[in-house]
Amino acid sequence: MYTMKGFRLLVLLLSIAPSASGHGDPQDAPLRISLSPPSWSTCPFACAECVIPASHQLLCANLTLPLDWARPDLPARINFHLSAFRLVDPSTREGSVWLLEGGPGGDGFEMLPAVSAWLPGMPTLDLILPDHRGTGFSDRLLCQESGLDIMICVNRTIAERGPDYLPNFNPTSAALDVVHAIAANAGPGEWAGVYGVSYGTKWTNRYLQIAPSQPSVVVLDGICASNLCRIQSYDQDLDSVGRDLFRMCEQDRECNRYLNGRFATRLAEDVFNALDDSTLRCNNEWHPSLDRASLGIVLTGMLSSWPRRVLVVPLLLRLARCSTTDKRELEHLLGRLTIPVVHSPMSHVTLPPAAVLREVGPSSTTVDFWSEPLPEMGSNFLGYNILFSEMFVPYWREEPYSDHQLAEQAAAQMFTTNRSLMLTQLQRVWPKYKPDQYTAKVASVPPGLPLIALNGDLDQATSYAWAVNYSLTVNKQLLTFKQAVHATALGGHTPVRQPGAMDCAAQIAVKFFNTRGAAPVLSLSLIHISEPTRLLSISYAVFCLKKKKKKQVSN
Repeated sequence: MYTMKGFRLLVLLLSIAPSASGHGDPQDAPLRISLSPPSWSTCPFACAECVIPASHQLLCANLTLPLDWARPDLPARINFHLSAFRLVDPSTREGSVWLLEGGPGGDGFEMLPAVSAWLPGMPTLDLILPDHRGTGFSDRLLCQESGLDIMICVNRTIAERGPDYLPNFNPTSAALDVVHAIAANAGPGEWAGVYGVSYGTKWTNRYLQIAPSQPSVVVLDGICASNLCRIQSYDQDLDSVGRDLFRMCEQDRECNRYLNGRFATRLAEDVFNALDDSTLRCNNEWHPSLDRASLGIVLTGMLSSWPRRVLVVPLLLRLARCSTTDKRELEHLLGRLTIPVVHSPMSHVTLPPAAVLREVGPSSTTVDFWSEPLPEMGSNFLGYNILFSEMFVPYWREEPYSDHQLAEQAAAQMFTTNRSLMLTQLQRVWPKYKPDQYTAKVASVPPGLPLIALNGDLDQATSYAWAVNYSLTVNKQLLTFKQAVHATALGGHTPVRQPGAMDCAAQIAVKFFNTRGAAPVLSLSLIHISEPTRLLSISYAVFCLKKKKKKQVSN
């Protein structure tokens, strides 16, 4: 479903779709150093949430790589950390799938619980999760300061490490890390596949610019297109998706019947206007109370999860009506809700439930998805370094938005991270690295490389229009998951799944890797007729079914 605004954006993107970089069949850049195979051993952490079948075991390894790949002969080195579900019996190993995490600023091993669900369907493959340089155990860039105060830490790092240190923490260096790690890890006859998610799709694009013939199969999930994906317009894109949700409610009989003829968009506008002029009665009874920004953050958290986004309109309806029952239900909901906040600038962690109506600093953030002792090891520092250097200015502008323009946008937004102004002010003073020959270009994908793109058309983090543009640019298949949120294959992100089965997108990714792209994706039938405005108990089902073979008719 497209709004007119979304349709115009899609038309604009299609009209500017670039040709993939390069001419003819792309060639791999030569390896710059020779590495010994990684030595796998027990990890420095446990993963209580991981469900690991007897066929696999959780192991980790470290590689010592050049800090500066342009000058690999220099003595400066960094650690490159790998977490992996390795096959217990190496004789059954046919290859490995490398999973590149998003952010930028996310560490690899935070995906371990989600992708452990893939293991029963991958009996001959290792799953390997590298920590992007600057995160996790890969020489993490760490600052205790937050907001604009992070510049204290940045300047201290430059003073201690020198001006040439931070420029090496970029997607090109991270891609070269992966190229050399894959080459070092592969045993005789083994092949490698790559799964990139969110910013990890940009990381994968950079990898394909450097070594397009190294992988045997690629899956991209939540497309952060290198030529389009920008952070300063994040809240604009987010708000547009939220308003699409309101319009879907208006067109869904089950959702709309509770509104008594009111439009969901108008209901939301009335609630926000009442907040602005302090006339929202229900809110005035709470301490501390909500304001436009804090309610926008709450709605953003709900929009980012399929089970919670169905509660967006009911929350607004109860805020507007404010009966005794409404107040009781609101206190119950807000007391249990965890709100995503930007941890790495384009990914989310959650605040504790008690923080729903108040601001909590970064040092208080917790991750409700993991069980201790799996550590939280992302890096805002690394994320900012990449975002401000090559992922900031919206693709349709030559200059960033001004503070005044951002304030005008914020005054009209109902879904927000409330960080655009702070990020803009920080970007102005950040020591940005210079773009290289790969920046903002789309890799030429070899025609024979099996590659599929996965994206929800209600993705709140990476625009569906970006995915369409990318698919047309590289001439590869895009699988659209109707009304799905971000990162479709990482568990729980498509609306409904069959009991005991992986999500539809995860099934497709696993099948694609298992067959090295040989089995047609269309042998699976995607049936998506669910409404994102309905609770699961009254929603139509969304299944991923095998197509039945047609019976042969004999004469």
